[in-house]
Amino acid sequence: MIQFFMANKWIQSQSDTELDIYPGGCHVFQYFPDLAQSQESRKRMSGFLNRLIGSTS
Repeated sequence: MIQFFMANKWIQSQSDTELDIYPGGCHVFQYFPDLAQSQESRKRMSGFLNRLIGSTS
């Protein structure tokens, strides 16, 4: 459960952090483009990064 540990560390360091859990998703499931979970995950990652980039400019 390293993802919980790392997310907690990022939150404690006041870094922008989001942790999404996708039950049944294997490691790097985002690389399987036909999976609905993969599409949703990539969409959420893009949104997160776009919000971060937008907040620093």
